[in-house]
Amino acid sequence: MSTPVYCTPKDVARICQLTDHEGERAVFGQNITLPSYDEVVEFILDAEETLEDKCTNAWGTRTIQVSDEVHDIWQDQAECSIHLNIPNVLDFDEESPNFDSIKIWYNNTWTEWLTARTEGRGEDFWVDYTLGKIYFLRQRPPSGRKRAKITYRYNGGDVVPRAIKQATALLVGIALANSPQVDISFPDGGSDDITVKDMINIWQEKIAELIEKYELSNIPVGMSFDPIDAF
Repeated sequence: MSTPVYCTPKDVARICQLTDHEGERAVFGQNITLPSYDEVVEFILDAEETLEDKCTNAWGTRTIQVSDEVHDIWQDQAECSIHLNIPNVLDFDEESPNFDSIKIWYNNTWTEWLTARTEGRGEDFWVDYTLGKIYFLRQRPPSGRKRAKITYRYNGGDVVPRAIKQATALLVGIALANSPQVDISFPDGGSDDITVKDMINIWQEKIAELIEKYELSNIPVGMSFDPIDAF
């Protein structure tokens, strides 16, 4: 079983204020009235994927892969480069073609530059991984439309933001509340009239609020206009 990254079962109990039927903070797997620890882990793993779909982003050790992103190649005196659609790219690994690839249409065939060329500031190509920009240096590919296919991985940062942890836990809380197999007590919000359905609606609104600024579409992508000579 994979290990959750964005939160733990303990975080779920704390953030969602889940209790057992004696009013104590829920400790999953402690007794038969509560979901097992492994069951909650599975809910967290599902929530992580759901959150990544919503944000088009990932954090910590989790990554998202973009496969065969097509780019035109144009050049001028200053530089020849490709700006990927998404920033915060992980280092290209030439040993893992299923994860990373820089294919250039060259001499009527696709050439894998990760293995056929050398990466580095003074080499064949150089990558600004933060911006997601590939510079071609010594030997520039020919210009033209759809000349490059790039496969790469990215994430939003090594540290999982607090808001992402909270949103993940709340997604798990909703999944637990909707599961007919779960026997657990949910917070009443300080009102005797509030229902589990009301709590789910509150959590859904909170999740949308927490993740709004982390959605990739809402994150400005920096552009580099520095000529290659500056490097």
